[in-house]
Amino acid sequence: MRIFYIVTFVLALFTFSGAAQDIVFSQNMFYKDNINPSSFLISNDLNVFLLYNNNLGGGFDMNPKTQVADVNVVTGNHKLGLFVINDKLGYDKIQNVKVRYAQRFQISNNSSFSLGLAVGVVHRKLEVTRLIFETPDDPLSYQDYSRTWFDYDFGAEFQQGKLYIGLSATHFGKIFNPGENEVLTAHFYGYIQYAYSINKVFMLYPNLVARQWKGSFFVEPGLTAFYKKTAWAGISFSDFQDLSVSIGMKVHKNIMFGYAYRANLNRQILNPFVSNTNEVFLNFSMNRQNRNIKTPRFID
Repeated sequence: MRIFYIVTFVLALFTFSGAAQDIVFSQNMFYKDNINPSSFLISNDLNVFLLYNNNLGGGFDMNPKTQVADVNVVTGNHKLGLFVINDKLGYDKIQNVKVRYAQRFQISNNSSFSLGLAVGVVHRKLEVTRLIFETPDDPLSYQDYSRTWFDYDFGAEFQQGKLYIGLSATHFGKIFNPGENEVLTAHFYGYIQYAYSINKVFMLYPNLVARQWKGSFFVEPGLTAFYKKTAWAGISFSDFQDLSVSIGMKVHKNIMFGYAYRANLNRQILNPFVSNTNEVFLNFSMNRQNRNIKTPRFID
């Protein structure tokens, strides 16, 4: 019977892959470029962001894993970036590769508005030949499934002092391929983030991210506290009863490292802390000695 359930699961993936949701990163305070191509929250001249996400205890023999690599360059009010997201759920693998461009328009010395667009492809491969079927000559077992399609994101962001507000939409390839069930369904995002200085030692960053996807709505407020702009601890809680705690530090002038733990507390789904996620990120940045334009960043 176990093999039957595996085959049923594979068939469901074929039919409903267009319903796949974007993964929710616990480090969303530090990384919003994947959900909003217009984001200037981190606007270093050169920035490299690496993330690894590993989901444990979800009931799968092979834990879902996600890797992210993101590189962007900022010149004046222009930002150019490239990101690669690799999702792996057992023998089902999806890669999302996009280039993005954003332009910032200065409203005043203390406020700005930016627009951004990301264009790329999504590639999916399901290694059917590595699965075990009840019937050896099942036609589904003869060949691996592979498909590539174009994908588009766009967004806008407003900055007023230490306040950031963003709106965006991802996976708009479905609009150009309405009859394709496998093409990812559009996601709509909104976020707000603020930096509040308590004193010369502590700073608070309240943060809220919301997402609308088909018939579901996800919202996650959070709060991160920085100590001397070198170490931080954060907590967030979603309406899906996901609890996330994070810690990190600036290990060098240009290098940040962070870790986050996420667990679902909904007893109607699984026992609390049975399903959990471990996530780490590394951020490297470089800036010119003399910049002729001020650009707001998390840590100056």
